[in-house]
Amino acid sequence: RVAVHFSDNVFCTSKYSYTAMFNKTRIMPVGIDTSLFVKSTREPFDKRYILFLGRISPIKNPDIFLEALNILNKDGVVFEARVIGNPNVSDIEFCERLKALAKDYDLLDRVTFEQSVPNLETPLLYNGSAVYVNLTPSGSMDKTIFEGMACESLVLVHNKSLKEDIDDLFVVDYLNGESVAAKLRDLLLLNDEDRERLGAGLRRIVIEKHSLSKLSGALIEEIEK
Repeated sequence: RVAVHFSDNVFCTSKYSYTAMFNKTRIMPVGIDTSLFVKSTREPFDKRYILFLGRISPIKNPDIFLEALNILNKDGVVFEARVIGNPNVSDIEFCERLKALAKDYDLLDRVTFEQSVPNLETPLLYNGSAVYVNLTPSGSMDKTIFEGMACESLVLVHNKSLKEDIDDLFVVDYLNGESVAAKLRDLLLLNDEDRERLGAGLRRIVIEKHSLSKLSGALIEEIEK
């Protein structure tokens, strides 16, 4: 609040952000480098990979993600999942509990926990995955969602800010294992033609609304006012 008071303008990317309530706030494009985050021409993985990428923290709801995978596993759905990211020091114990939960769910042959990677390497991860899952709440607009979309990767999010732009197929309304599992099942069962069509549509949204050029243009427009 103090920072907002002393600012001429406030920029954020989500109307659900804390700062969105101030009159001086402007909703801005996310700003994605669409030349870096792009669909790869290499062969995709044979298996149906599900990607969960980002800092390991309770606010990201990775425990709900594991709960959903447990349901899919019991239902006989074929998948392999990668949880990629490091916890903050304060969340190391939480991360260990996640690994214990995966063991309790008998998912250790389906789920791997991996260290974080540099941002420049993430396009390969998006391209090699059937679905990128991000369960961060609506107040935070994770850039990784749009980076995945720019790579034409299918996404599954719990963020009301995106409901105006993307199909309901990609949005989880209720944050629980059953809802996430149901959406994941639908996405994994898509045929190749529908997957390509939907992926291209997601990239188009990023180019039209959230590219670096859109962000720079919006910033210049605000500066010149």
